[in-house]
Amino acid sequence: MPGKKNKIQEELLEEQLEKAYHGRMNNIKESFLGVLSVLKIAKSQKQERIVARSHNYLGLLYMIQGNHLKSITNSKKALDYFQRVQSLKEIADAKFNIASSLYKTDNFHDGLKGLLECRQIYQSIGDGSNECRTLKSIATIYEFWGDIDKAFLIYQECIVLATKHGDLAMLSNAYNPISGLYLKRGDVDTATKISDKSIAIKKKINDERGLAYSIYGKGKVFFAQQKLTLAEKCFLEALALQQKFGDRLGEGMVLNKLGLTYTGKKEYSQAEKILKQSVALADKYNINVNLYKSYESLYKLYKVQGDESKALHCLEQFVLYKENNVQSHTSDIIKSYEAANEIYRLEKDTKAQIDYLEVVQKKNTELDSFFYRVSHDLKGPISSLLVLNALIENEHFDEEALKYFNMYKKLSVRIDAIVMDLITITRISSDKIVPVQIDFMKLIEECIHSYAYFDNFERIEFRIEVEEAIAFKSEWVIVNTILQNLIENSIKYIRQDAKKPYVLVRVYTEGGLLFIKVKDNGQGISEEHQEKIYDMFFRANDKADGSGLGLYILKRAVERLQGKVSLKSKLGKGASFTVCIKES
Repeated sequence: MPGKKNKIQEELLEEQLEKAYHGRMNNIKESFLGVLSVLKIAKSQKQERIVARSHNYLGLLYMIQGNHLKSITNSKKALDYFQRVQSLKEIADAKFNIASSLYKTDNFHDGLKGLLECRQIYQSIGDGSNECRTLKSIATIYEFWGDIDKAFLIYQECIVLATKHGDLAMLSNAYNPISGLYLKRGDVDTATKISDKSIAIKKKINDERGLAYSIYGKGKVFFAQQKLTLAEKCFLEALALQQKFGDRLGEGMVLNKLGLTYTGKKEYSQAEKILKQSVALADKYNINVNLYKSYESLYKLYKVQGDESKALHCLEQFVLYKENNVQSHTSDIIKSYEAANEIYRLEKDTKAQIDYLEVVQKKNTELDSFFYRVSHDLKGPISSLLVLNALIENEHFDEEALKYFNMYKKLSVRIDAIVMDLITITRISSDKIVPVQIDFMKLIEECIHSYAYFDNFERIEFRIEVEEAIAFKSEWVIVNTILQNLIENSIKYIRQDAKKPYVLVRVYTEGGLLFIKVKDNGQGISEEHQEKIYDMFFRANDKADGSGLGLYILKRAVERLQGKVSLKSKLGKGASFTVCIKES
C-alpha cells in the first residue's frame, strides 16, 4: 500500500508540474511559482525524479529570464539525477538548458558543443520536436557568426522537421529568424509572408511569449521598408511582451531596434534614452551580443548628431565588446583541424562498420566544434577590422593615410578568404551525404556567373560542353565546390597577353564514370610545382592573390566522392584539370 500511495503522489505532482511548466507561454511568474511549489512538496516527499524534473524546468525558466547562473545551477542538479538513472531524453533536456545559457552569454564554443550532443541524443531516440528546437539554437550560433547560408539551411531543416511532426510552436519559432535572413538577402516580400505566418500561428496556439518574437520580426520588416511608425508600433508591442515574461535577451534585441527606429525618425533624445537602456540591460545580464550592437547603434546616433566625442567613445566600446572574448590561435586551430581529420580518415578506413558510425558522429561533433572555433577566434576580429575600414572610408583622410588603410583592408580581406576556405574544408569532411540529381549545365553557368566581378571576366570566352541526357546523382555541394574551384582558377590565372583567352568546361561519361574537364589557355603551371599544387597553403608564386587553399579544397572534395584529379599543363600555355568520379 505505501508503494501505491507513493506512486499516486508522484503522478499528482507530475500533473501539477506539467501544468505549471506549460503555463510559461502566457504567465511566466505563475509558471515559476507553480514549479517552485511542486519542488518544495517533492523534496518533502523525497520524490527524486520530480525534484530533478522541477530543477530542470526551473533551469529553462531562468534561462528565458536571462538569469543564466541560476539556469545552469538548477539544470546541473537535474542532470546529476538523470545521468544516474540513465534517462536519455531528460539528460538531453538538461544539457540543452546549460548549452543555451552558455551561448547566450557568449560562450559559443561550449554552447555549440553541448547542443551538438543534445541533437545526437534526440536523433537516437526519435524526438523530432526537440531535435528541431536544438537545431534552431545551432542555427542561431551560425547566424551570429555571420554564416548566413549555413544558418539558412539549418532553419529550413527545422521547418521540415517541425512540419513533419506537426509542431506548430517550433514551426513558428523557425519562421521568425528565417524571415530575418530573407530580409538580409533583400527579399522583403518573402520575409513579410513568413513573418505574417509566424504571427498567425502564435495567436492560434496562444503563445504570448513566442508572439513577442514574431511581432519583433514584423517590426524588422517594417524597419527595412523604412515604415518607421509601423516599426515603432511593433517594437513597442513586442517590448511590452518581453518585459512581461522577463526575457532579457529578447528585450535587449527589441530595445536596440527601437532605438534605431527613433534615430531614423530623428527623435534623437528618445533614441538615446532607449539605447542607453539597452546597454544597461545587456551589461547587467552579461549579454555581450546585445551590448556591442547597442554601442554600435549609439555610435550611429551620435554620428548623425555630429557629436564626434561621444561617437568615438561608442565606436571604441563597440570594438572592445565585439572582440571581448576573442583569442587568436590560428596555428593551433589549423593543427587541431589537420589532426582531427587524420584521425577521422584512419578510423574510417580501419574500423568495423558499427564502430565507424559511432566515430562519424563523434568526429562530426569535433569538426562542428572546430568550425565554431574558427568563426569565434578568427572571424570576429576580422569582421571588426572590415567594419572599421568601412567606417573609415566615409571619413576624410589625406592620401597617405588612405594608402595605409587600403593596405590593411587588403590584408584583412585576404585573411577573411583564408578563414572561409578553412570552413569549406570542414564542411567537406563533416556534412552529411545527400545525393541529388545534378543539372550540370545550370550548375556550370551559375558557377561562371558568380565570378562576373573578376578582372578581365568580360575578355574570356566560356565554352560549355555537357553530354546530353546525363543522369548523374551525387552530393550537390561537393560537385559545386569542385566546379567552382576549377573555374575560379582558370579565370584568375588568364594570361594578360592572350588575344583570345578561353575556359572550356566539359562534362561527359565513359566506362560508367563521370568526367569533369576544365581547360584554359592561361598562365599554366611549371613542372616543378605540379606535385605541390594540392598542398595546403601552397602558391606557385608570391604574386598570386589566392589563399593557397583552392586546389587543396578541390582535392579534398574529389576524395570525398572517392574520385581522382589529374593535371596536364605547360607554363605559359595553359592548364587542363580532369576530375573522374563515380555516382554517390
